[in-house]
Amino acid sequence: METIIKNFKNYVVQISTPYGNGSGFFLKDIPFIITNCHVIDLCSEVTVKKSGSEKMKTSVLFTDKLNDIALLANPFENVSEAVLSETPATAGSRILAIGHPLGLSYTATQGIVSKEDRIYNGLKYIQIDAAINPGNSGGPLVNYQGQVIGINSAKNQEAGFEGMGFAIPISDALPTIKQMIEKGYASHPGLNVQIDPRYTAEYASQKGWPAGAYVSKVTSGGPAEKAGILPGDVLTKLNGQEIKSSLALTRELFKFKPGDKVTITIFRANKTIDASVVLTEIKSQ
Repeated sequence: METIIKNFKNYVVQISTPYGNGSGFFLKDIPFIITNCHVIDLCSEVTVKKSGSEKMKTSVLFTDKLNDIALLANPFENVSEAVLSETPATAGSRILAIGHPLGLSYTATQGIVSKEDRIYNGLKYIQIDAAINPGNSGGPLVNYQGQVIGINSAKNQEAGFEGMGFAIPISDALPTIKQMIEKGYASHPGLNVQIDPRYTAEYASQKGWPAGAYVSKVTSGGPAEKAGILPGDVLTKLNGQEIKSSLALTRELFKFKPGDKVTITIFRANKTIDASVVLTEIKSQ
């Protein structure tokens, strides 16, 4: 434990922006600083500092809001790199969340993995009970061998809830990171529709309609329009998997790649129909 805490000072970076602070880190074979997109949101340039160095300005190179991942240029020389865990997180395993919470440099909080595949806000996270505070975001989540298993990302901020932190699994983040490096952007599958999040299960029940994702707009010439999907349709299944909300639709779409053909089940005018859709490519922002 003492060695792990001593070593992380070599690869964890403090990030400062006009809007707040966060963390980032260096990972073996990735020549950039990894952090969360929400840490550097609205910024093209930020200030970074690592142990033993002065504060330095650097640029935001790549961002992916959908997966909350960003890459920054590395302005430092002779950096150390964290090692990737060869095994994924499992419930009950002991972990350390590392970062700069509340501006307190190089802070580690310990705990366990509560659930390795928790769906939260429509995305898959590692749920942990280690304290996550403002400034932790973007820092590494490591196992007791000091290997990175995730990127600290969020906490449940509802009153009365404690010990509910969330980290992006590094195994899920790496494909996005590699796409950014190779293509200059992250690629996501899409329908080219706009979904109204106000369509809730409660509202649907009142109308006597099924829960699902309510289509408010269809992009002209996009795959949804070509498949006959219309504004006012409620998307209830994707390849047979139930869709209960707009977030559930996003989660199911992330299981596929651009160019994949899927079957969308639609509720329209009190009837259920199926449509075959070829998913398009949506570039990260």
